Amino acid sequence: MRRIPAAALAVVLLSAALGLAGCASWLESPNKPANDAVAVANSHLTKAAAAGKSVSDAAPGLDATPYTKQGATAALEITGKVKADLATEKEELTAAKSAMDSIATMEVSEELKKYAALESTALDSRIKVVDLGVKLYAQMDKFYVALQKGKTTTVDAQKILDGVETIERDITALSELAAQQSQAASDYFDAQKLGG
Repeated sequence: MRRIPAAALAVVLLSAALGLAGCASWLESPNKPANDAVAVANSHLTKAAAAGKSVSDAAPGLDATPYTKQGATAALEITGKVKADLATEKEELTAAKSAMDSIATMEVSEELKKYAALESTALDSRIKVVDLGVKLYAQMDKFYVALQKGKTTTVDAQKILDGVETIERDITALSELAAQQSQAASDYFDAQKLGG
């Protein structure tokens, strides 16, 4: 039986943890409210990145667990923590997106509003990556629960592993999209000389 490549997922999730192109110091009045929103978003992105790092740090432990009843118990403890970290990451990314979305209602330049909308789109894709990560670990848990109960003969292990592989492909594709969207926002930021 092949190993579930948790480390590969963790690398994808961590590599998706990109910061906003703008930093809290690039805007001046009359764009100060937007400056404040970007600062809030960056604060949440820092927390999201920490949660993503925790997910990444747990992957080697999961990969090292043997496919035994005892190993399955250890794996379920690890995936429980990973799912909690993913929930934190999603919460922080959602808060960052909300902060960027708030710029749309502010009295700031249209270019700044468009930049915020581009960043918001990239953040939305990152949130979807995290959702897929949760789905992936739920799929992995099915296997570990069956293994823990000694009932792997009643579980189609290959079907579970195929499901894991499909989700991993989806995560990779969506992570690449999120990176492209973030780069588009950064390029727009630079092209419009929003940094000064």
